[in-house]
Amino acid sequence: MNPVIHADETTIRVSSEGWWLHVMACSTVILLVCHEHRGRDAIDEIGVLPGYRGVVVHDGLSAYDYLEKALHAQCCAHLLRHLGKAMRHDDTKLWARLMTEALLEGLSAAQRAVEENLDRVPETGAADIKSRYRHAVDMAFRTLPVGPLPRLRNTGGWAPHQRDSYNLAVRFRDDEDDILRFLTDTRVSFTNNDAERPLRPAKLHDKISGCFRNSKNAEAFATIRSYIATAAKHDKNLHKVFVDLFATGPWLPPEALPG
Repeated sequence: MNPVIHADETTIRVSSEGWWLHVMACSTVILLVCHEHRGRDAIDEIGVLPGYRGVVVHDGLSAYDYLEKALHAQCCAHLLRHLGKAMRHDDTKLWARLMTEALLEGLSAAQRAVEENLDRVPETGAADIKSRYRHAVDMAFRTLPVGPLPRLRNTGGWAPHQRDSYNLAVRFRDDEDDILRFLTDTRVSFTNNDAERPLRPAKLHDKISGCFRNSKNAEAFATIRSYIATAAKHDKNLHKVFVDLFATGPWLPPEALPG
């Protein structure tokens, strides 16, 4: 079993309908699958993640929460983008800057640990980063308006950016273990780029062609891109891989071959 799987999804157009392209990527295989839905129904039907006991890296989508046998890690690149928006406002930029600095220091510490062949960031360094992380969360709640967050927007004196900052701070507070997973396991990436990169050709296809004519075409696209992305991950010559596909049969990763 691969210890880490990256998962993500993006919208695609199939005829006049909105579908989803799901990706699951590990160190050896990349799988793209088209589905009409985004959430748990799709994850169950695809069948890769249910029962998985490693670490699932994702962007925090709640649909992954039911994977209780797995550990979770959140993409910090997504979080940094949200923090960047918070830094545009005078009343939320302090905590956002403090959190950004804590995450980037954690990234540097994780990179050093990888270079030293450690399986985690040393406890002293990790403790300092966690302390700075929690201080940033505390600062967020101290600088937001007093009182509970109003249920509805544009009520209770809360500006839209303050609501966004509050929700982001709650996410950092409640999901600390998942967000800082890269400190306790250096196999876990700081970002979810391994899953995001295979999705980009689909967005390029939508930009050029507008949509897939039908679900069969979309599924064929996902199959071909899975084949290409997996071969590229193993540094295979893609021209030769396709020549061999029609001449001698499909190339398969070494671990997928019969023993």
